[in-house]
Amino acid sequence: MGFKNNLIAWLSSGGAYLVITILWILCIFVFAGKAKQAGIADGSSNSGCYLMISTTVFVGIGGAIGLILFQHSFPWYIFTSLLGGIIAPMLAIRTFKSGKRKY
Repeated sequence: MGFKNNLIAWLSSGGAYLVITILWILCIFVFAGKAKQAGIADGSSNSGCYLMISTTVFVGIGGAIGLILFQHSFPWYIFTSLLGGIIAPMLAIRTFKSGKRKY
């Protein structure tokens, strides 16, 4: 078996979920940093903290949506999960920065 076959066998035996978990954790760290910067720019550390919490939740929600929608397409659900984990917190930060939020 070649490298490609071993990689596909590893991904199909559960390695894909390890890859998805690592990508989600990286997204959480990146968007937590962006949320902190947005909170500092807004002048409120509390808003930045709330935004960090919401981006963490949105990474999971967006990633899960991407994972569930394409769960029967083997290699593609890794990419759609990553895409959902990036787009959802991006929208939360964009809404926060636009000032169109109501509490």
